[in-house]
Amino acid sequence: MAVEEGTGPQRKAELHARLLAALQDAGQADPAVLARHAEGAGDVAAIRRHAPQAARRSAALGTHREAVAQYQQALRHADPADRAVLAGLHEGLAAECALLDRPEEGEAALRTALQHRRELGDNLRAGQDLSLLSDRLWQQCRGEESDGSAGESLWVLQSLPPGPELAVAHLGAARSMWDTGRREEAIGAVAQALELGRRLGRNDVVSRALTMKGIFLADTGQDGIGSLEQALQLALEARMDPQASDAYASLQDNCINAQKLDEAQRYYGAGLAFCERRELPAAALRMRGAQAGTLLLLGRWDEAADLCTELLAIPGVSPSNQLSPLRILGTIRGRRGEPGHDELLDKASTLAAGTVSPKQLAQVQTVRTELLWVSGQPDLARQQAAEAYQQALGQVDPWRLGSLAAWLWRLGAVVGPQAGLPEPYVLEIGGDWQGAVAAWERLGRSYDAALTRIISSQDEVGLRTALAALDDLGARATAAAARRRMKEIGMTSIPRGPRAATRAAPAGLTAREQEVLALLSRGLPNKEISRQLFISQRTVHHHVSSVLSKIGVATRTAAAREAARMGIGAQA
Repeated sequence: MAVEEGTGPQRKAELHARLLAALQDAGQADPAVLARHAEGAGDVAAIRRHAPQAARRSAALGTHREAVAQYQQALRHADPADRAVLAGLHEGLAAECALLDRPEEGEAALRTALQHRRELGDNLRAGQDLSLLSDRLWQQCRGEESDGSAGESLWVLQSLPPGPELAVAHLGAARSMWDTGRREEAIGAVAQALELGRRLGRNDVVSRALTMKGIFLADTGQDGIGSLEQALQLALEARMDPQASDAYASLQDNCINAQKLDEAQRYYGAGLAFCERRELPAAALRMRGAQAGTLLLLGRWDEAADLCTELLAIPGVSPSNQLSPLRILGTIRGRRGEPGHDELLDKASTLAAGTVSPKQLAQVQTVRTELLWVSGQPDLARQQAAEAYQQALGQVDPWRLGSLAAWLWRLGAVVGPQAGLPEPYVLEIGGDWQGAVAAWERLGRSYDAALTRIISSQDEVGLRTALAALDDLGARATAAAARRRMKEIGMTSIPRGPRAATRAAPAGLTAREQEVLALLSRGLPNKEISRQLFISQRTVHHHVSSVLSKIGVATRTAAAREAARMGIGAQA
């Protein structure tokens, strides 16, 4: 590099040309090296020959940023009159941009490719480009445009002999049908794609169809994990990285939606490692956003907030990968009474509306309902919940529908039969708040257990327990609503919020985490800690994980030493 830097432009071009000639004669050089020397030599013909090869090889090796750079180099020197070559280069560039979470660049490349294909009269490739364009538009939360592109793709390809392009178009149309409530048609479209993919021997199509089938099963309260596992296995065996990353992310989402949070963590760990190893940031960002959702449910709010803040600070993150972090961070800040939560939820709401996805809309609307109640506006909360519930009926999975049904019931509205809803919601709506609390505790969702107690119980001991849990989470706004209700039912000696000294505890440990650390330092197993603190073993497990993370140790023995150093063990 030092020699090159000190070499004059003319001499440098001569050296590049000699190196290019020598390497081409040898016949075994890396096409990326050949393309670099061709660029340095100003040899346009060689660039046109080697840069596309380098781009395809980089893509196959999982170095997608390098692939983008090579496609861009090829396009800078391509023959402007060769529309077929130009279209192919733009299509390759678009595919790589999608994997790198750069949908705007991918959209621009596809629109250029589509124009060339239409001018060439190549309806097959034009239909394929329209299908890919639908995906890029969805990444930008432009759902209506995405649906239009998917429909046009299917219309174009249905007039041609059936091939893998038509199968993929069926999948794009299926997503649009599902989001607009045409579920039977959507299931039929997936079945068509699956059958065609198998008949053609196209494992990439089969994997995508199995992934979508698994998502649809989960949305209807069924077990979609088997279908998703098949998709993942097929993709891994055939080394189809985009399909494998999609299957990993969908498995994580499926497990979160079914409240199988331990399994979600397992798929997250394996999937994130795969995506980072294969340079697939779009899927990795999606999985990290979903992980923030898991941390939110488990009460690990500081970790969730930090992760969301980190994701939202990454330049150029696609709108679809901003949606979850915006909603989750807005939820945490709203529950804690911190500024800026309305702006975050406004952005999340706009993006969710853009997706035209009932699932995304229902999640934001549920948070809005909760925070309206927290702020002392039950009438507005009931109105929000009623509108959201009607929109969600028959359109979202049981957990999302159940959360809206529960809020309607909590706010005094009449809720119809709840067959098929998850256990905690059925129990609470049926009047068994103790059973609902126990169900939430078994899931490790301490905030939901506390919320159920606060709204549905008049038992002073239970209310005080719930208030302590809210204070531990730092949910100051929700805790204020809890104290308001405690006054309404005539309770006296209502505990005040945590003191400043408690909030500034060593290593940022909450009061509950300090209790867990104190018992842990005595060598007690999770079962005994659970018994002494009257919380589930699952909740203890999550508290222990959080404690180890905050104090920066990996074992319980090391944690005991840190507890002694901080003077916490002596409190046991």
